[in-house]
Amino acid sequence: MTQTPPRQTAPRRWRNLALAGAAVGFAAGPMAAQVAPLRVTLPAPDLGAQLWTVQSEGGEGGEAGAVAGASQEVAYLAQLSIVEGHLVAAAQFYRNGQVDDAIGLSYHPEAEMMDAVRKSTAEHGVPDITPAMQAFSATLEAKAPMAEIEAALAAVSAAVAAAQAPESGNLSVRTDALARLVKASASEYGGSIENGEVSDVMAYHESHAF
Repeated sequence: MTQTPPRQTAPRRWRNLALAGAAVGFAAGPMAAQVAPLRVTLPAPDLGAQLWTVQSEGGEGGEAGAVAGASQEVAYLAQLSIVEGHLVAAAQFYRNGQVDDAIGLSYHPEAEMMDAVRKSTAEHGVPDITPAMQAFSATLEAKAPMAEIEAALAAVSAAVAAAQAPESGNLSVRTDALARLVKASASEYGGSIENGEVSDVMAYHESHAF
């Protein structure tokens, strides 16, 4: 395998990436509330490919850091997206035949942040997303067909979108939340790479999902 030097990154590049994504999501302007959230289907990560490293703080500290110092509105949107990202990654594990990893990852949000998320959803007067999350985990544990897993994940995504709706109309808040989600992804990616190779598959999948 050819040794590849670490890739140079800069905050401006991450910010530009975030703003470019925001521009697509917000192009509808006032019509945005009538349009379903933009979701992009990405190819599964190729764990056999060589990866360049990005300097960042990985792991759960990186996720927490993504909302550190954020306004309540920004943190609310970002945390809900991070929760959803965990379950997207869990579905990918399941798709790859890694059922135990999928089940374990599906419970990460409950252990890490759901008390705060439930408090926030209650304050916003929106339905709790926990039942949809529990149904998703139960479907994984039942080793259901992939079609059922995807249906359960779609229900989680719908619950998250409904929970985010009260804060989704503010362009500034959404842009800041998106930038912080990119930061969380960079943190997970940086923590998943060692010596140019994937050393933490779970963190790598989380980065891909975020």
